Amino acid sequence: MDADSHSLATRVFFEAFRDLPRLGPGSRRTSLRALDLAGPLPQAPQILEVGCGEGTVAILLAEATGGTVTALDLYPHLLETLRTRARDRGLGDRIRPVQGDMADLPFPDRSFDLLWCEGAAYILGVDRALREWRRVLRAGGRIALSDAVWTQAIPPEEAKAFWDREYPGMRTREELLDLFQSSGYTDLAAFDQPDEDWWEDFYAPLEARLSSLREKYREEPEALGVLADIQWEIDLRRRWPGTYGYVFVTGQV
Repeated sequence: MDADSHSLATRVFFEAFRDLPRLGPGSRRTSLRALDLAGPLPQAPQILEVGCGEGTVAILLAEATGGTVTALDLYPHLLETLRTRARDRGLGDRIRPVQGDMADLPFPDRSFDLLWCEGAAYILGVDRALREWRRVLRAGGRIALSDAVWTQAIPPEEAKAFWDREYPGMRTREELLDLFQSSGYTDLAAFDQPDEDWWEDFYAPLEARLSSLREKYREEPEALGVLADIQWEIDLRRRWPGTYGYVFVTGQV
C-alpha cells in the first residue's frame, strides 16, 4: 500500500522518518561490529535482512560481505527507496527488495547463510522470531538481531509506562540471552549498543525534521499530535538514558 493512501496521521509519521540515516537506534560501526561477531561467513554469502526499511543496513551488508542481500519489508514505498539507493550504489544486482510479512517469510527452508534484523523482531515477538526464522538458515547459519532491553532493575514509572505500551514483552539483557539459548542457538555473542546510537543517526536528525514538520502542519491538530508523540519519545530518552537500551546478539543454528 502506498503511503499516500494512509490516514493523515500515518502519512505524517512516515514523513517524519523518511530518508533519515537510520530508522531506529544504530550506527555503521555497531552494524560492522555485529557483522564481525557473526562471522565467519562463506564467500559471497546469501543474507536475509528482515525489516529492512529504506535499506541503510542492506547496502552496508552487501558492500561489507560481497554477498547478496534479500531485503524484506512490509511497505512498498520503503522498498522503492531501497531499490533506488541500491541502484545508485551499483548494487542493483546484489540487493533484492522483497515485500513480505516477517510473520510468514516467503522463502524456502535453508536459503540463507545469515539472517539480520535490527530492532524489528519485537513486532512479531522475539521468541516467535527466533523459533520460526531459523528454518530459512542453512546448517551452521548465523543470526544477528538487536532488541530493546531494560538496563535498570526497577525502571522509573514514566519509562515503564511508555515501554509497556510500545513493547510490553521487553526483557532484560540476561533474559534475552537466555531466550536465544533456549531457542537452540549456540556460539552466542552480545554487546550493548552505545548511547550515541540513539542520537547521531536517529534522534538528532529526527528531531530536526520534527521542527520543520510542526511548521508545515501548524493548522492540523491530528498531525501535530503525531509529532508531539514522537518528540515525547525523544525527550524520554533524554530523561532516562540509563533505564533502557539496545543489545545486539549473534548466534548460530
